[in-house]
Amino acid sequence: MANIPVRGPKLVSVPGNLHRQLPPVGDGSNSFAAGDLVVVTSGSLAKAGDACAVALFGVTQDASHANTDIPPAVFFGENHYAVDLPNGAVLEMSLTDTSGTVGSSGPAFSAVTVGASYGLKLSASTNYQCVDKDNTTSGQKLFKVLGLTADADNGVAGDKNPRILVQVNNPPL
Repeated sequence: MANIPVRGPKLVSVPGNLHRQLPPVGDGSNSFAAGDLVVVTSGSLAKAGDACAVALFGVTQDASHANTDIPPAVFFGENHYAVDLPNGAVLEMSLTDTSGTVGSSGPAFSAVTVGASYGLKLSASTNYQCVDKDNTTSGQKLFKVLGLTADADNGVAGDKNPRILVQVNNPPL
């Protein structure tokens, strides 16, 4: 079995208009990378983390910025126009466990059930947001497993830390 490289979430599809943007929200002093799943905390965007129990706000298109960053390097300053993540949006995400295990000891696709829902894990070793196969806590189940991705480098069901397709449960079940 192979160890599949872990990577951050990738938006695959959204019901309706894929390019619908949400109103701008500042990042305050929070830090996140482009493509991260974000939530609104105390009026500011923040990277969604472990055991997330609030609705995902969206996917950021750019990284957080310091309040001293100015155009043209940062067109909107600390404001961010996230892509909406409504209920039913499909993401490609890596699979891990509550410990954030990656590599040869990471979970295989057989560790999850197609049709079941799971929570979010922010891997400490990679800082990527992954599906947590161990989190089936009510009110934290953000992602319903649809299946294994068809990527050529994703391998087979026994590979460790596979990338899977999940549907967003927004708000969490």
